[in-house]
Amino acid sequence: SIGLDVELRQLILPDLEVNLYGVKDDVFIIGEVVTRAGLATIERIDKILERLVKDYPSYTRRKVLKIMYTLWITPESVEEAERRGIWVIKALEELTKPKIMEVSS
Repeated sequence: SIGLDVELRQLILPDLEVNLYGVKDDVFIIGEVVTRAGLATIERIDKILERLVKDYPSYTRRKVLKIMYTLWITPESVEEAERRGIWVIKALEELTKPKIMEVSS
C-alpha cells in the first residue's frame, strides 16, 4: 500500500483498452493484469501510457503510477519493470516498489 485511495476500473476507449485505470488528484494509475508476464507485457504498459498522453490527454494527469499484477513473471521482466518504474505485484508479493513519476508530454 502506498497511501492512495483510488477506485480502479477497466478503461475501454475506441482503439485502446487499459486493464487497470484510476485517477486521484494529480496522479493517474494504469496497469495490466496478466497470468504470465514477460517483456512484451512490460513494454505494453509504456505503450499504453504513450497512447493516452498522445491521443487521450484528458485521461492523464501530471503524475503516473504504472502497475502490473501477475501470477508468474520472468526475472528479466522484473528487472525491466524496475528500470521502467513499473510496480510489479506477484499474487500477494511485491516484486518492485511503487514509483509515482512525472508525465512527459
